[in-house]
Amino acid sequence: MIYCVNYRIITEYASATEWQLFTEYGENERTLSELEELSNARERVTNSYSRINNILLRILQEQPTLSNTMLEMLERAILQGTASVDAVTASVDEVKRQWNF
Repeated sequence: MIYCVNYRIITEYASATEWQLFTEYGENERTLSELEELSNARERVTNSYSRINNILLRILQEQPTLSNTMLEMLERAILQGTASVDAVTASVDEVKRQWNF
């Protein structure tokens, strides 16, 4: 599924940036807020991905009949997940700009 690839890519993007910041500058007063921001960003994306997968699992268990409520939950989770990915991408890009990565 496409959403799976996107979540994985953005999670790895945030992780790689966090690791680069940590290895080049360490954990100190200058880097602490960005390191926390990157860690929180990664967690937000992971939570969105998990929420979508949990809904998909529930949909599989409800087959062959599926309620509109479940489809609406999936749609909402995908929209929220997409917004999360966009926000995290912007956050990681900003950290990379600030530290000239």
